[in-house]
Amino acid sequence: MASRVLRVIGVAVAVILALEAGLRVFGDRLDQPLEWYHSAAQQSVADMDRLHDAGMTSDVVFVGTSMIREDIQIPIIEDQLSSIDRASNVALPAAQTSVMREWLLDQVIPRLHPGRVVWGVESIDFNGGRSVPVVERYDTGRAVRGGVLGSADRVLSATFALSRHRAQLRNPSFVVDFFRARPNEATTPLEDLLSPVNEGRRANDKKNKKEFGRIRDDALGGFVIGDREVADFEYTIEALRSQGIEVVVVLMPVPNGYVRAHPNGNDDFANFQEWLHGEAARLGVALIDHARTMPSDAFIDYTHLASAGALEFSQILAADLDSLGW
Repeated sequence: MASRVLRVIGVAVAVILALEAGLRVFGDRLDQPLEWYHSAAQQSVADMDRLHDAGMTSDVVFVGTSMIREDIQIPIIEDQLSSIDRASNVALPAAQTSVMREWLLDQVIPRLHPGRVVWGVESIDFNGGRSVPVVERYDTGRAVRGGVLGSADRVLSATFALSRHRAQLRNPSFVVDFFRARPNEATTPLEDLLSPVNEGRRANDKKNKKEFGRIRDDALGGFVIGDREVADFEYTIEALRSQGIEVVVVLMPVPNGYVRAHPNGNDDFANFQEWLHGEAARLGVALIDHARTMPSDAFIDYTHLASAGALEFSQILAADLDSLGW
């Protein structure tokens, strides 16, 4: 009996060692394991690290949700503002204010050392009624998970390929992915990392209907201006200013459908808009309100501008920043 148990243990150890060796040798055939809550965050960190290692900083960073990520064309900002040599768009999908607090203060500022921050916000960023706050997903990412378990996970991931790729090993398609030849991946030139261009997307009515339901039921479901979201917004602004970083808040443009997606429609949105103006005045931070600047037909869906709209809005925002003395 004992010898049989030893043989089973021996086979198990051999299999584990073989898998570890195989992953170490051929692991580059697999997609890189997701260390963050979203692939956009992982790519942004990799890009910022490359810039930091090259001694490059950013005069201004644009942060917020995918509205900022897709609606701001950095080359326009750099071209129209003589005081800006380099700008970075490091916004993240679904990044409510609590996510931005951690992302900005712990990841972006130490890497890019900007003198200015443009923070694009919308009502969606302050919704304390979401069933699962995005910050909870952010905090479960391996790269930032707290506590002893989080630290142990990072150590094991850095040491063992099996730990690093464990999520992929659970996927039934792992074997196919492992033996599939990976396409050649071009590396973004270093000088282009600070100037991403929004290439836009095509409208899709079926997708848009699904997106409306997601926004109405999830992102804006149970809409209420949340205490935690407000506290993190205020803390972040004060922390940035204490480091001598100038902050401008932009209320991002939205179409009529986005406004309707609130539980109480325009009443909820108007109340939020009024609250944000009061909040900005109380904090003494510049607020540029573009909530209803762009027509609804300029949007590709219920939250993002089409490429032509993004170009126009970037020009408008650059002019606004210029009027502030930028």
